[in-house]
Amino acid sequence: MEIQYEVPVAVRGRPEKYKTDKLVLATVPVTVEIEECSQSELTPAVSVAFGVDDVTRCDFQTHRGRLYLPLEPVATLKQCIPLFELQHVPFVFKRVSHFIEMAAKKEYMHPRPTIYPLAHRDAIRRHRSVVPTPLSEMVFETIDMPTLEQQVSAFEQRASRLLCCNGIVHVEVSEPCISVTRSATNRSAYLLRPLHRPFFGLSKEKTLPDALFRIDESENARDFCLSLGASNAPLLNYHRFRVDVHDPSALSLSSARASCYAVAGNLCRSAERQPPYALDRELQELGSLVNDHNESSCPDHLGDAISAIVDIHRSGTAVFQHNSEIAGAVADMWDNREITITSPAHSANGASRP
Repeated sequence: MEIQYEVPVAVRGRPEKYKTDKLVLATVPVTVEIEECSQSELTPAVSVAFGVDDVTRCDFQTHRGRLYLPLEPVATLKQCIPLFELQHVPFVFKRVSHFIEMAAKKEYMHPRPTIYPLAHRDAIRRHRSVVPTPLSEMVFETIDMPTLEQQVSAFEQRASRLLCCNGIVHVEVSEPCISVTRSATNRSAYLLRPLHRPFFGLSKEKTLPDALFRIDESENARDFCLSLGASNAPLLNYHRFRVDVHDPSALSLSSARASCYAVAGNLCRSAERQPPYALDRELQELGSLVNDHNESSCPDHLGDAISAIVDIHRSGTAVFQHNSEIAGAVADMWDNREITITSPAHSANGASRP
């Protein structure tokens, strides 16, 4: 199914008869091919109630190894949007509209803002919505095509996550998981809750959970907390939502790998604020792995590094300022994980997006 969008862009360009560059707010036509499938090809995978009732239940479905959530009917899809107006921006426009609005606001704060066309600058000044002008209706002596193409590419990448089935548009999402967090006020209390992971993982989050478990491994998460001396009943909070697994093969997150990533991320963030006594080189390497990967894609080397750092801490060299017990339990989980031998052909061709 083809849909043509009018995609907002913000690029530098020199309009005809002008001597200086301007920040141009415009739209460009972008045709997107949305994949279609039959209902029989989109099958139930897992249902998660993220709150105390079914109002917050999300029914994840699977198609060709990817997880999807329903978005909206095809009939209600918006093909263009105004800027500085909508409280709830349609999914495909959310990133690009946020970027453009921030760029326009930043430019407007300059003593001599160069927003073009001038009508858009006036609309921003009066706190009114902006309907960007089609780029084809304006003439430029120069324009920053690489930036324009980059913004269009980002839009196309986001739109590539869409899937149409029986008149309903679905969006590809990441696998939900269980977040384990130790209480900051009661060190023997733990909170288990379901977590909607961002599509590209938790790498950009300011804080990470203490550990992560696959959504159908609540018993393992409970045992993990109890092994750390949890005084509360960890599943007390977990029982406030329900998980129904319809297709276990649709779940691929490794609890050991994801938890190692969480420990590594928290350790690197802690080291930025107050570096440990030693291990500068090790932490730099660990930080590179954290930045380059996420909780589902991080390599074995990251888990091995966490295990080695825990061994150093246990030998008497202080590395972890907080939650060293959690790091130790995660390292043990990594060392005792079940290892599956994967053929080279499967590794090369069977990889999925995070």
